[in-house]
Amino acid sequence: MRNYTVLFLLGGLVAFRYPLQAQEPQATHPARTMQAVRVNPTPPKIDGVLDDEIWKTAPIATGFVQKDPEEGKPATERTTIQIAYDEEALYIGARCYDREPDKITAPLVRRDQYFETDRVSVNLDPHHDHQTGYFFSINPSGCLIDGILYNDTSEDVTWDGVWEGKASRDDQGWSAEYKIPDHVLRFSYKEEYTWGINVLRWISRKQERDDWVMTPQGINGWVSRFGHLEGIRGIHPSKPLEVFPFLLGLSTSESGNHDFLSSAGLDLRYGLASNLSLNATVNPDFGQVEADPAVLNLSVFETFFEERRPFFVESNTLFSAPQPDIVGVDSPAQLFYSRRIGRQPGRFALPYNSEVVHQPEATTILGAGKFSGKTAARTSFGILDAVTAVEYALIEDQDTGQRRRHRLEPLTNSLIGRVQQDLGTNSSVGATLTAVKGEDFKPAYVGGMDGNFKWRQNAYGLYTRLAGSRAGTALDPKQGYEGTAYFYKFSGQFGGQAYLDARSRGFEVNDLGFMDRADWIQAGGHIYAQIQHPWALARKSGFNLNTWTHWNYDQVKLRQGVNFNTWHELKNYWYAQVGISRAR
Repeated sequence: MRNYTVLFLLGGLVAFRYPLQAQEPQATHPARTMQAVRVNPTPPKIDGVLDDEIWKTAPIATGFVQKDPEEGKPATERTTIQIAYDEEALYIGARCYDREPDKITAPLVRRDQYFETDRVSVNLDPHHDHQTGYFFSINPSGCLIDGILYNDTSEDVTWDGVWEGKASRDDQGWSAEYKIPDHVLRFSYKEEYTWGINVLRWISRKQERDDWVMTPQGINGWVSRFGHLEGIRGIHPSKPLEVFPFLLGLSTSESGNHDFLSSAGLDLRYGLASNLSLNATVNPDFGQVEADPAVLNLSVFETFFEERRPFFVESNTLFSAPQPDIVGVDSPAQLFYSRRIGRQPGRFALPYNSEVVHQPEATTILGAGKFSGKTAARTSFGILDAVTAVEYALIEDQDTGQRRRHRLEPLTNSLIGRVQQDLGTNSSVGATLTAVKGEDFKPAYVGGMDGNFKWRQNAYGLYTRLAGSRAGTALDPKQGYEGTAYFYKFSGQFGGQAYLDARSRGFEVNDLGFMDRADWIQAGGHIYAQIQHPWALARKSGFNLNTWTHWNYDQVKLRQGVNFNTWHELKNYWYAQVGISRAR
């Protein structure tokens, strides 16, 4: 395991080779400004009622504009936002006026569940890098949704921050209060801060979306178009320590036999600095994991499931290379898929003519550590190392009926490292390395370098990546590569994409990544036209023409097709879509 320790240290050196201060990128448009004031002396009580002293004096931001249904027109209902802060947290008060308060839509739902409801969402970019951030949403019943923003237009709702949010209703509409601790936002220390901010409100019965900073239809970008939050100064974010221990007991009874199993472990997070964190886990509790959705998979390809384990969700986006902003095509292989760590045992095959009587559902993670963050020079980095235990199955010989233990999984160490440097407003370059090493199998290594370049206010983009792998067994060694290039225009009434992706026969990332198959080449294109404003038959319409071809390296054509489809959002907000395809 000494090689992994060296790699861990090298990763840290790479992350800090840039100076801690750098010029911030420029926004893609003139930014609106919102002012925050310091709480003095008593912070507001988070109850959803804006009757605290600070809300009587804090500046009010308003002027929301419709994105839907009548783009660019003033919002039909008034919304106000106020922001305060102290050494501990950011406080936000939102007032959503409504002339028909009895028609407010406010279902009570589980956290992070999207339902048709009124809601207000605060989006923050604490690094002010115009690419990353967080969003915090509340509905009038106090139901919360939160998540991470990354690559400007992507989001991940599997992240759950530790923050407070309450809402209340009255005869003027409804209001919400937020308390977001500084350590949740993980920003770099400065004497005075400028953050990106945007707020949106959804009025369900009107199908109306109101934005504080509105991005016009057909314009690509989200975080890069935020306004500015100013006035925060003189705070020194704390170094939080969070410990989540657990004790688990399980009793089973079958045919008069009683078994009792117990387990204990913990998750830990320590803030080394305001923008750097160290996470660790010992025997993580899989009982914390939300159940995967039921899937009937009749194909030969594996089903991809989202990561939901708290330790791995934290900073998960830092370990993933940006995927191209492409729709309708197979994406490049995913070099790191965290669900591989602790997966169901199965590295070693069963002996001939044997059957499993019992086997563990998951491989025990003896321990794992993660070091991640983003410097003021806009360098993101993440290093993760995990050790998983030996796992056995009880098997039965079909000829003799004899039962014995069979090793399914050896003691294994997994290492993942990722570093990414932002360039300009929305471009970046990065590198990823993964390694899996254990007893009695050949180590597996994957490395890749990628670039994601955008210009003309995100209208045009070019994504490229070159990755290589070395895996397999002593009898069947595998070495291979993947090269990808995607050019696209996703802005305005007309756009499209052209792409080429090639994976050699020996390319293999599934020890610690995810892909369906190797030995293939895909090429194709897509063009579209959109009507982005109401016309005679619909509110919005789109027309798409797609073509694709897949080969293997023997030049055998695997798939080929062409598709035309059109979609329409009707005047009554119903959707209609029709398409025609020819494929073989």
